[in-house]
Amino acid sequence: MRNRWKKGAFLIIDSESGMTRYSDQVKKDYTGEMITKRHADYEQPQDFIRPSDDPRPIPFSNPGLQDFTVAVSAPTFVGNTSVTARPSPASHLY
Repeated sequence: MRNRWKKGAFLIIDSESGMTRYSDQVKKDYTGEMITKRHADYEQPQDFIRPSDDPRPIPFSNPGLQDFTVAVSAPTFVGNTSVTARPSPASHLY
């Protein structure tokens, strides 16, 4: 269907889909683009929340891990091939 003249409205191109719409079918998005009313996004109230200043510093903090070791295991091969054997949960028993 081709959009034709409509009383009190003008034709405008939807920024999101690129389709021609009537002016009463589109709305300006919070980013400034003209988008179909049912697809328009609104600014969320969470965007305007700012953290307040903390009046007191924390009494202590966890220093984190000081000393740790990384266990590295060499791959085990099946026979004299280049196929690696997958370690199983009970591989230390055999």
